Amino acid sequence: MATEIELKAHVHDSESLKKILFSSGIFERSYKKEDSYWVSPREKLLNELRIRKDREIEDGSLKNERLIVTYKTKRLENGVEINDEQEFSIDNAEVFEELLRRLGFSPGIKKRKEGWAFSFPGTAAGEIPVTAELSEVEGLGWFIELEIVEDSENREIIEADRKRLLSLLKSLGIGEEQIEERYYSDMLMEYNGLVR
Repeated sequence: MATEIELKAHVHDSESLKKILFSSGIFERSYKKEDSYWVSPREKLLNELRIRKDREIEDGSLKNERLIVTYKTKRLENGVEINDEQEFSIDNAEVFEELLRRLGFSPGIKKRKEGWAFSFPGTAAGEIPVTAELSEVEGLGWFIELEIVEDSENREIIEADRKRLLSLLKSLGIGEEQIEERYYSDMLMEYNGLVR
């Protein structure tokens, strides 16, 4: 099981941060992502099951598209998300959505974001690179997301990763006060006037 350690922070000057990321990180790709969240009949999985259309963009044109189903068990520790994440690819969203309906799930909120992905290699031997995404989230504004995906649930490793994320955030000129602890799904429900 993959353990995802991530944080997101509000970005006030996306153009300046984009320049910093291009000069200090390794550019991976441009993307457009559209997420459809699905609600369990028991609501225990509220907005934790998602179908993502992940489109890679090159020179303004679609280069590649993947359909990914993700389920996360989420927890928040000191402003950093630590998620047990499972995901798999599908080739037909409509068929999978029909299966979810037959199992009693119903469509929830949608999230659309586009931006640029970068990587920052670890400085110590064996350190997993940090993925950084600068995204404009429709209705919510600009965010930087920093993420490390570990194969371990070891508390010491997770704490070391949390410190690496905070250090990278600081080096990008973003203060800890800009960290957003709420999940995007909660923010979008509030934005759309929906109540949990």
